[in-house]
Amino acid sequence: MSILQQLLNELAETQKHTNPSTTHSNPNVHGPNSLFGVSGLERDVISSRVVGEGLASVLPVRDSVTKYPQYPYISGKQPATGSQVATSCLEAPVAGQLMTCIQTAKFGLYMFQTRNLELNTVGAIIDAGETTDFRFVNDPLALQMGQIWLNIPNKDLALRLGREVLMRFVEVGADFQELLSQQIYIGDGATSNEFPGLEQLVVTDHYDARTGNLCQSLASDVRNFGDVDITTSVGAAALVDTLVDMVRFAHYKADKMGFNPVQFALVMRDQAFIKLSDIWPCAFMSSGCVPTNSNVAVNINTDEQLRMRIAMQSEKYLPIDGKKIRVITDSWMPETDLGNNLFSSDIYLLPLTVTNGRQVLYFETFNYNAGVNQALLDGKLSSEFWIDNGRYLVAKKPQTNFCVGWQVKIEPRLRLETPQLAGRLSGVAMTLGTHWYDPGTSSLYSINSGNPSGYGVPSLYNQWDNIP
Repeated sequence: MSILQQLLNELAETQKHTNPSTTHSNPNVHGPNSLFGVSGLERDVISSRVVGEGLASVLPVRDSVTKYPQYPYISGKQPATGSQVATSCLEAPVAGQLMTCIQTAKFGLYMFQTRNLELNTVGAIIDAGETTDFRFVNDPLALQMGQIWLNIPNKDLALRLGREVLMRFVEVGADFQELLSQQIYIGDGATSNEFPGLEQLVVTDHYDARTGNLCQSLASDVRNFGDVDITTSVGAAALVDTLVDMVRFAHYKADKMGFNPVQFALVMRDQAFIKLSDIWPCAFMSSGCVPTNSNVAVNINTDEQLRMRIAMQSEKYLPIDGKKIRVITDSWMPETDLGNNLFSSDIYLLPLTVTNGRQVLYFETFNYNAGVNQALLDGKLSSEFWIDNGRYLVAKKPQTNFCVGWQVKIEPRLRLETPQLAGRLSGVAMTLGTHWYDPGTSSLYSINSGNPSGYGVPSLYNQWDNIP
């Protein structure tokens, strides 16, 4: 059943609620005090809203009902005890036993509620001149890029045809995208409602979930670049050397641990990749061959550099040891403003798949379809329902007369099964002449602007407001 049909069924319910009252929240799509309640608007609508994309949008999502999972690892082997002997009649050394490590994961809890809607405002237009057949030149809302996002079918119709309920769910979906796109990095796990993000998963210290023992073999490759500016020649050369070494180390571990073939990806901010791809051809071609004698010149083919740069930027990869390492650009990744147009952020090296295409980096969401669905049926709870194959649970807020609203929640977590293959390079700084726009509404580089409350009704003369 589609979300729209479920919402229509919900609106048809006659069940009465006596909980606290709510009030209508403007703006609607059409009618008085609405987004487009202005006579004579042209049909074409052009959006200038920045729509973000990044790592969260490309990862697959799995369902789970296990709250406290325990994942076993073979994390090492103790040395044999005893010494080799000279004759066969003597006791041989005892082989050392394998060592194990158990890891766990944690669900987060994230919720948003729709703006309240007074049902009798639905379908209203301000006058006969109000346009209701808009054509969108470009998509102004959150793109349906990944499985984790709230799936709103026909979201363009919500704006074009004034489907007010659907529009409120579109707004909720956009907020989920903004929140989860950032939580994938900064979720600390220690906060009761947050799942651990990459800043907590790609670390050197991993502990056994049952004993608290340190599992050294699961350590990620974590390095600090020290906020060195990569737009300088020294910084550019150092960054190339560091990333090449990290990739080589990761491939070495993948080979010796039996994970090949591994699909790795480098994840960084959009402008970081542009800057890196600008400097990479020259720095990479001259790496290891720059003479210490300043009187000796090294000739590098500029045409070849240009071809390499164009290929890297169009296909989004970095060439390392004959391999094209995929690059995922993420405009949601945290960034620090160091002043004087210098900005610092991280670069992650992440394993996406290992042997036989096994996915090792993915989202899990609590599956409300597994048990909650039956509970809703057993309790005849007609005001609650799940959507998106059980990834989101929706509850109707207490209704007062004709004012309604809904609350939506999801319980996700991020799984990184092979942290020993992952790496994080923090403190990569770069000088930016112009900082590009950020999609986050709270970012200093967000360009949110305009009228958030709708347009007022026209002032018309009449006889009842002019009684002496």
